Amino acid sequence: MKKFKFLFLIILFLGCIWYTNALEQQEVATNELELQNDSGENFSKVLLYFLNSEKELVPEYRFVSLNDLKTDMPKLIMTELLKGPSLEENKSALPEGVKLISTEIRDNVASVNFSKEFASESEMEKVRLSKISAVVNTLTEIKEIDTVEILVEGEVYEVRGRF
Repeated sequence: MKKFKFLFLIILFLGCIWYTNALEQQEVATNELELQNDSGENFSKVLLYFLNSEKELVPEYRFVSLNDLKTDMPKLIMTELLKGPSLEENKSALPEGVKLISTEIRDNVASVNFSKEFASESEMEKVRLSKISAVVNTLTEIKEIDTVEILVEGEVYEVRGRF
């Protein structure tokens, strides 16, 4: 039993080291974005979610321009999510070819409407959960959003399976 505890502690320690290293890499990428965008414009730091090599969601910070006072933050953030990750080791949780049709916030509920490519039928449950989680986690970073409704071509995207 002591061997298992010791092994568990080693694995936990190595996981902490890996996570700290990943955060440091993220901070370097964030600092580079900050330097590149130092032109006197108004920017906001947003948090987006992508998949790492183990197909787990990981956060990635990005700076977005807020030059237009009527900026539609959900649209802006979803557009950034669709652009994909800045870090090479990460990848998008959304299927290729997905387009954003519209976004709306009403009563703290964000409705985001994607093109039909969002609803790929050949997906496994984990893939579906990842893409939904990437959208929901990203949008709920906005203070005014508590709930997210996903639409595909104007129809509510039904989630089937166990999550």
